[in-house]
Amino acid sequence: MSKKDDLYRLVNFVPAPLVRAFTLYVLSQAPWTFWQKPSSAGKYHPLDEHGFEGLLIHIIRVVNIGLVICESAEGRLDPSVIIPACILHDICRYGTGVLHSGKDSEYSVPEHPELAAELIRKLGDGSGKFVEHIARAVETHTGRWGKITPRNETEWAVHYADCIAANYHQWGT
Repeated sequence: MSKKDDLYRLVNFVPAPLVRAFTLYVLSQAPWTFWQKPSSAGKYHPLDEHGFEGLLIHIIRVVNIGLVICESAEGRLDPSVIIPACILHDICRYGTGVLHSGKDSEYSVPEHPELAAELIRKLGDGSGKFVEHIARAVETHTGRWGKITPRNETEWAVHYADCIAANYHQWGT
């Protein structure tokens, strides 16, 4: 099973069918960089994320951690927002890509949370409140290091899942 297949399998954990379908639609519009580039070339992610499909490895880790956070919250958090946000949080990590009249960068772009949120809002125009909740959780996933800080438990949950996954390499030390 490929990493791409692994990610698509995780989409099935989105409980709301409409949100699940929307998540699949956004993934179908993902820039090629989302599927092939590393998560990081530096010190902020585990070594296995520094090569081909490294970003997918990172995303899969973030989603799995998001699932644990949702389960441990005993119904206080909405997995129909958290899981799609975990899946899509780095969709524009290297830019918006040619599909969206954008361009790709060789390196991670600092404004990737805002670009991803903008893409989600654009693709979900008129689809309902859930689109804004997902976009907002994606937009704030970098926490205190980003332009916009999380404002509620849902947004913080996505941020924490991302931080925990990015520090995976330190778990054994």
